[in-house]
Amino acid sequence: MTEQIEQNDTLELIQTTLNNEPITTKKALLKKIRELKEQFKEHQSNKIVEIPNTDVEPILKRSIIGRPKKADADKKHLDPNYFNAYYHSHLKVEVKCDVCGCYISKGNLTRHKKSPFCKSHISC
Repeated sequence: MTEQIEQNDTLELIQTTLNNEPITTKKALLKKIRELKEQFKEHQSNKIVEIPNTDVEPILKRSIIGRPKKADADKKHLDPNYFNAYYHSHLKVEVKCDVCGCYISKGNLTRHKKSPFCKSHISC
């Protein structure tokens, strides 16, 4: 019952807004609805948007939390090969293994101590 009342109210609204032509079919109803949507879009596009005056109220800055960011000019720029050169110079050094006495590069020493070759010298 309420749906029928709502439909009647909608039909009356459409008829009063669009030239008071009677709506008898669903096709005519959909046509009227499209026309209403177009009128609404035109009405929305004709609205004038007012820009608020920002001179009246000053914009408050938020407090800076943590270390402030550096400008690009103040940043230190590293050589692209810096880390390769660093690890090449520091880990390429040969070191004598404490367990078996072999000379191994510093970067592979821990892996060498886990190897079966080095573990076989522990029992001796």
